[in-house]
Amino acid sequence: MGVTAQQLVDLGPLAPLRPPIYIGGELFAFDASIGCLLLAAIVISSSWDENYAVDPAAAPASDSPNSAKSVDASLSANFIGGVAARMRYFRGRGREPLWQHMTSVRSEHRLGASLRTLTGDPVLLALMCITSATEAAMYAFVLEWTPALTTLDSHPPYGVIFSAFMVAYMGGSVVFSLSLHWGIAATTMLLAYLATACCALTATWAVFASGANLAPGGTFCVFLLLTLFEFTLGGYMATVATIKAQVVPESIRSTIYNFFRVPLNVIVVVLNLVSVSTEFTFLGCSLLLFLATLGAAFVHGRVGARGKTWGTASAPLL
Repeated sequence: MGVTAQQLVDLGPLAPLRPPIYIGGELFAFDASIGCLLLAAIVISSSWDENYAVDPAAAPASDSPNSAKSVDASLSANFIGGVAARMRYFRGRGREPLWQHMTSVRSEHRLGASLRTLTGDPVLLALMCITSATEAAMYAFVLEWTPALTTLDSHPPYGVIFSAFMVAYMGGSVVFSLSLHWGIAATTMLLAYLATACCALTATWAVFASGANLAPGGTFCVFLLLTLFEFTLGGYMATVATIKAQVVPESIRSTIYNFFRVPLNVIVVVLNLVSVSTEFTFLGCSLLLFLATLGAAFVHGRVGARGKTWGTASAPLL
């Protein structure tokens, strides 16, 4: 799709149709994306069934249309009954604040249990550090790769470059799948991916710091380094998902993951608010990835050989 989008962009320059409406240039890629989304919406609405959360023991065994209708009728009855019961409850409670009734003791217990589990487990804390630092660097990369590859003398084909990034991303996840069959521990692969990512962005920072990006072939060198970083991101996503599936308790998984996102969101907001040069951004990303690499080394040391079976048939993902 990236190659197709680039071909559309090359059809003609940006031109006013009737100000403030413009056509051509980079807008062709966005117009094509709208068409793809509409096509996907049509296909999904016409071919996908609703995924109802129905208890398998209570659901009808038959897949006939009649059984589907009975499931819909049961869900509708449960919904209407629940709304009626809630209305009776609030009518009897008078004018007490709504939030007092909406707050669930069970949710509070789960939140407290999740926080205690997170703070009491060094491996979970290390994983929070790893995910926050790595994914913050990834978001910074998303904002910086276009100016990093654009010079006064060149206007690179962004669609083709993005396609190359996605192929590299897929390649990283494929290599991780192969590593499982080769008996390599998931924690070992995580450490390798993050160390490589740190080296790739550190080298990118060095290219900009030395001014080598302005030399002949400098932009292509930056492109290769960023493609390597995308490769490591693809492997990182598959690897860290495997590790979290084994380390994070199932009963509080969603709450723990929400805690993981707190420092990540803080870092991303800071990166968006502070306007810095491309060179400084890559330096900051290198430091974040170095911190993530230290966290991966800690997880690898704590987990040990157990990570060799994670994600395999002998220890399937949760």
